[in-house]
Amino acid sequence: VLVVGEDIDPEDPLAVSYAFATRNHPEKGAWFFPDSKMYGLGPEGWHGSEDFHGRLGIPGQKAIGGSGLVIYSCVGIEEHTGHAKPDILTFHRAWPKAVKEKVLANWERWGFRTPDPVLQKHASQSTPWVYFNKTGEGETGRGHNL
Repeated sequence: VLVVGEDIDPEDPLAVSYAFATRNHPEKGAWFFPDSKMYGLGPEGWHGSEDFHGRLGIPGQKAIGGSGLVIYSCVGIEEHTGHAKPDILTFHRAWPKAVKEKVLANWERWGFRTPDPVLQKHASQSTPWVYFNKTGEGETGRGHNL
């Protein structure tokens, strides 16, 4: 189970992947429940022969099937601690001028759309995470033009 913040659309695989990659702490952001019961018939419930055949209990008792459960917290650390969010790292804020000029000069030649400088330069914590420009130009759907 992946738990995301209010700024992430849980139906958008790209946004959820972004939240998992950037907001989940590998030690403090995961809770394991190894003995939870399995619900459903999908292959995700069967990870080993013990799970497939059931865990054997006391003789005479029914075999128990289970799969375990992991909950990953993909909300920002500020939501856990109450501290302000750190600045969003953007291309325009993170790289020296010479690197930015070289990349932007070759961007379209490399097959990418020109990034929206307004969103990049003025991004703040209240700016929702976006990966398409707002004009709709070139959009094919959420997460489908990777």
